[in-house]
Amino acid sequence: MTIAAPSANQYSLFEGPLRLIVGYKYLLATALMILTFSWVVASGDNILYGIVQNTIREDLIVQSPEPTAYGAALKEATTAFYSNLYFSVNLSALLLQFFVVSRILRFGDMRSLLLATPFVSLVAYATMALMPKPGLIKVMKIVENSCNYSVNNSAGICCGCPRPRKCFTRLNQL
Repeated sequence: MTIAAPSANQYSLFEGPLRLIVGYKYLLATALMILTFSWVVASGDNILYGIVQNTIREDLIVQSPEPTAYGAALKEATTAFYSNLYFSVNLSALLLQFFVVSRILRFGDMRSLLLATPFVSLVAYATMALMPKPGLIKVMKIVENSCNYSVNNSAGICCGCPRPRKCFTRLNQL
């Protein structure tokens, strides 16, 4: 018994979900926006890590000249920085979810919810580029990440939730 290899025209690169995304301009634009946003956030996190490490190293060189104490102090300071950062991000995301997201949906529309996070990221990264101070960068990353966790995730959930007919007509106006 022999198994025949699939012919070249039997399988196509543009079948299944990829065909669906490429076939609709709205889905393609959304996919490209999500890809770009994810790339920008990952790059920003890497830049923040580099700045944090350089700032902590500068502070620790003066305090601990011994290599083993220096390594332990560097790990401890980095852990303290990031635990404080993510506590602030989670608290801010919670407050945004409670007080901002529902008002954006009530007074704006789905377009406002989808465009809020990229706008916040644009402002945050422009501010970080113009004034690269560690404290300001930390605040901007808190604002950006909490907006991503709250507003952006709510937008994704709203796109997939069943809604009344009125909401579909508003969504189609995008």
